Amino acid sequence: MAEIKELVAKANEQCKRIKDYIAENEGMFDSMDLKLHDASFYEYRNMEKEFPLCYADNEECSENSYFYRFCNSTYDQFTDWCAEEKIDFRAMCHHIGRTSSFYLYDKDLVQRENGRINWSWTMYNIFNELGYSNYYQLLEFDNEGNVDEEESFKCNEDYYTREEWIEELKPALQYIVDDMYDDFIREIEDVKKVYEYIKDTKNNQVEYFKEFLEWNEDDLQYEKDKRDKEMAKRKEIIKDKQFLNWQKLGLNEADIEKIKNQFVSILRDIKSSMQNKELTNTVATAEAIKTIRDALSDKPASDITSDDVANAVAFYMGQTTDLNDKGLTMVQELAKYIFDNSVPEERSDDHW
Repeated sequence: MAEIKELVAKANEQCKRIKDYIAENEGMFDSMDLKLHDASFYEYRNMEKEFPLCYADNEECSENSYFYRFCNSTYDQFTDWCAEEKIDFRAMCHHIGRTSSFYLYDKDLVQRENGRINWSWTMYNIFNELGYSNYYQLLEFDNEGNVDEEESFKCNEDYYTREEWIEELKPALQYIVDDMYDDFIREIEDVKKVYEYIKDTKNNQVEYFKEFLEWNEDDLQYEKDKRDKEMAKRKEIIKDKQFLNWQKLGLNEADIEKIKNQFVSILRDIKSSMQNKELTNTVATAEAIKTIRDALSDKPASDITSDDVANAVAFYMGQTTDLNDKGLTMVQELAKYIFDNSVPEERSDDHW
């Protein structure tokens, strides 16, 4: 009898090791979910300030926000990792009803009652799930998770004597002493890997989300810089085309460009001289003014129209330049426009 008592004591030591491990890593056996609340709050609270391009882009694609994309990307990375580790996450994941919460073990090892671990059920499950079929339902465990000697040593006297039953129990107790702790650790090896992966993701979700945003912000900045360069290049091309078009102007048109400033000043002087009834000799020479005045029809100054002045200017330009008929027509039209739309400027003593 002393031998079996010593074997029970040793078995209970191994049960305690398992209980201590579960207690120290209770989060691994507790309910959890994959929600990333902190990252979601960061998107709402800080993203605009730290990642303005992503935030602006978010406004245009709210149904596919960067947080939503981050969650999908994070989950895809997780499932890829599970595949590499040959872990069946769906089989391991035991959902609580129809909620998003779940427990992380693929066998019903750790049992809870009213939110707390039931050590009697838990140790019973571990023993029967991990032990060999020869030991199935041979042992009972008390509320502390120890071998319940009273219940375990009861035997069916129709089949066994007490001594025979104790001999049946010895291999089961020896399994607990020699192998059950190591089998348990081996059984939850994948559970521990998955738990640590999920725990790391949840603990560092904001930093991982910021890294995700930083990558996208750089990409958006690159695209923006590219668009800005293309726009600047387009503007430069337009500017160059305008220059080339000017370079391609015909001789008469080029002449008009060159003399435009000259006859604008002449027109102003003509208009001023008509109003003041005197000649000017500043920008436009008196000779030019006199020639144009002479070309005007013999009318009172008040009756002279812009058409009269435009014809006179065209006549003068025809006498003093090499413009052909097309060029003179353009000068005539421009002269009429300027004469009709110019506003008389106030004159000082030394400038018109």
